Amino acid sequence: MTDYSNTNTAVDIIVALVVPTLYDSPVILEGYDPDEVFSPDAYKPSESVMGVDGHACHGLINSLTKIKFKFAPNSPSLDIFQTWQATQRATSTLLPGNVTITMPSQGMEYQLTNGALSSMPLLPAVKKVVQSSEFEVTFEAVDGYNI
Repeated sequence: MTDYSNTNTAVDIIVALVVPTLYDSPVILEGYDPDEVFSPDAYKPSESVMGVDGHACHGLINSLTKIKFKFAPNSPSLDIFQTWQATQRATSTLLPGNVTITMPSQGMEYQLTNGALSSMPLLPAVKKVVQSSEFEVTFEAVDGYNI
């Protein structure tokens, strides 16, 4: 019999960020966009080419993973990412970060390591109201575990 006890909710997700020397203790991110917490790009573990003779050649490759975190305009987490970028700019030093994503309803925890803040708005988009802001972090590795 199939176990349907896990639910499909984002309400209980916990995202914790550590940026050594800036945020040594985990900082819990909060105040997400109403429709999106985060979205990972597809992981690409291989590359394939086709020779002119019609034979395929496949190779296993290492690949980065980009994840976009999206926050509502009144989120306290906006300051966390803005401080991360401002500190890097002021010190001319890249500060890589690590993220732990805990998804109790799915029974999973993910460790995202060696991430660089790779894209962010310098100011939010404004329409009738101020819009949510999206921050992209590019990670070296993402590992998932059952909890």
